[in-house]
Amino acid sequence: MRLTEGKVFMGASPKQVIEHLKGLERYKITTSPEKLYIAPEKDRLFLSVSNGTTKEFPIRKSFFFKLLKWFNLSHSQMKYLGIETFADIMNDYLLSIKSKTVNVKIEDGEALTITSNRYTDLDDLYILQNLGDLKIESVTRNDFFMRLYTEVRNKEAILPGDDFGFGLNILNSETGFGALSIYNYLYRYICSNGAVIKIGDESSRIHYGLKPRDLQEFVDDNIIKAKINQEKIKERIQLVNKQKLIDEQIKALQKRITYTIGKTESEIILGGASEGTTMYDVINNLTDIAKYYSPDMRLKMEELAGELIMN
Repeated sequence: MRLTEGKVFMGASPKQVIEHLKGLERYKITTSPEKLYIAPEKDRLFLSVSNGTTKEFPIRKSFFFKLLKWFNLSHSQMKYLGIETFADIMNDYLLSIKSKTVNVKIEDGEALTITSNRYTDLDDLYILQNLGDLKIESVTRNDFFMRLYTEVRNKEAILPGDDFGFGLNILNSETGFGALSIYNYLYRYICSNGAVIKIGDESSRIHYGLKPRDLQEFVDDNIIKAKINQEKIKERIQLVNKQKLIDEQIKALQKRITYTIGKTESEIILGGASEGTTMYDVINNLTDIAKYYSPDMRLKMEELAGELIMN
């Protein structure tokens, strides 16, 4: 089964992404779920929308995954089921949606995602253009999420001969795969590795009842919290550098890493670990390997690194 994807940006300039987003043809169709139907055609799926007239749109991977996510079905099942079976399953899902209406987002003639009538849109373009004086250095973006990197500052040798700096990561998903979130971004200069660290319990806003004008207040509040949190992060770096692991801890780490990102990645990260390996060594392996993965997997790995630092 072939599912298309929109343009992917990796470390692009904000200007480049803004120009791309401005050039897209986008609109939203609000309709009842029973007026939607998914049909297979050769190796692709198409969405038919019957709203007076019938229009047909190729389905993107993001639409497909979003409908599966709605009903908690893993997309890993794709390798076991045929395209006709998936079309039947997805049509059953559409008919099972309890909301009277849903929103189907169309981008350049393709079905990008489906969201409920309670979902509040907060466009990536709006965020990029309304961050005040916050300096965005680069943008990673695909159909599933956007990740903004601010300028890294406060270069400091937290460990002897090992310089670190702090920036922010701002995350958003126009397609319903995550909340608007702000994280501390810990950057290690010697190897260009990064870890994503949660600022606090209120550093995320789900896309329900969120007003676009609330964006600046949300960002400003979390910039202050991020600066306060940086001192705790420094202390934790020094602590995990001294934390030598025993066999039981390595086994526990293997389970956690496998659960979060997969068995193969766990074996790569912990391949050389033995008693006496520090938690800092594991975190370094994790963040180094993360650079070679897709944007969504890299984010998962760098978030896991942040959790290991703080917990």
